[in-house]
Amino acid sequence: MDFVVNLAVLGFAHGHAQSLLGQWKEHPEYGVNAVCGWDAQDGRCEENCKKWALQAKPLQEILDDAQVQAVLICAETAFHAELAVKAAEAKKKIILYKPMAVKLRDSEKIVRAVEENGVDFTVAYQMRCDPANLEIKEKIDSGVCEVSLPAPEKFYLISAPL
Repeated sequence: MDFVVNLAVLGFAHGHAQSLLGQWKEHPEYGVNAVCGWDAQDGRCEENCKKWALQAKPLQEILDDAQVQAVLICAETAFHAELAVKAAEAKKKIILYKPMAVKLRDSEKIVRAVEENGVDFTVAYQMRCDPANLEIKEKIDSGVCEVSLPAPEKFYLISAPL
């Protein structure tokens, strides 16, 4: 692999961190080198860092580390906005496990921080590639099915095209 990104895991609350770390360890050709981790719960951090051979570090130390180019945020959803904004301000690439945040205003803070700092960002959602969901999207796009959504002032959809 010509390009390898060093990644820190910020939180192990969501089980998705386990599957992603497993894939990255199993497939070095993906170019993701998980190097360290942090969690608000010390025991959970120690357990997961030991399991995945990561160095447990304080959050600020990870954000200040120039060798860490990206973060995977799998902390409790209530912490997503705070962690994503701090990561963006530290100029880290961000993989944020869904949902973005609990409140729309927190999602907007994330978007603003990402745009202001010019960092790469994605919301990880493995079901986007699920065959059933792809078929539903195809039916909607082709006009076979119609989708009725609440009035825009009551409903917000933040989504990237497939």
